[in-house]
Amino acid sequence: MKNKGKIIIFFFALLAAGTIFWAVKTVPQPVVETNAPAEDKPMTYAGNTIKEEKNGVKLWELTSEQIVVDPKTGDLDLKNISGKFYQSNGTVVSIAAPHAFYQVQEKNVKIDGGVLVETSEGAKMKSKALDWEAAKEMLTGSGDVQITKEDTIAVGDKIESKDGFQNFKLMGSAHITKGRSQ
Repeated sequence: MKNKGKIIIFFFALLAAGTIFWAVKTVPQPVVETNAPAEDKPMTYAGNTIKEEKNGVKLWELTSEQIVVDPKTGDLDLKNISGKFYQSNGTVVSIAAPHAFYQVQEKNVKIDGGVLVETSEGAKMKSKALDWEAAKEMLTGSGDVQITKEDTIAVGDKIESKDGFQNFKLMGSAHITKGRSQ
């Protein structure tokens, strides 16, 4: 009986030692907190619209299939866009393009990849790129610019307008043909 008691005590001592060993080995490592910034990963949104207003008046709005936000600058990279620029004279300029870039600080929009434009006044334009310069409230088309309105076709390297292409400045290899039907 003495041996049986010793065996039971030895068994419980071994069990206690095993439990203590297991508890020490399986203690989770403490979480080390660092003040290092999180990785600067761009944020991506699908099917979103951005807009710009000044004194409660909408200047423009762009809808994009995909928007990627630069976490450092806040700038936006937009894919497959459509949108409208609202001019102070009431003209609405509708645009479509495969790509645009919005600079948050400057509030400028750079549209590229082949831009198609149609105004509420009936003008149609195409160019390689179109820029909105917020400080001047000016639209500038560049690269193989062609604009048509009624029976007038104008082509050039660059076009600038502050009134939705009702009046415009055409530059670089500019040529205007009047009297031809579209």
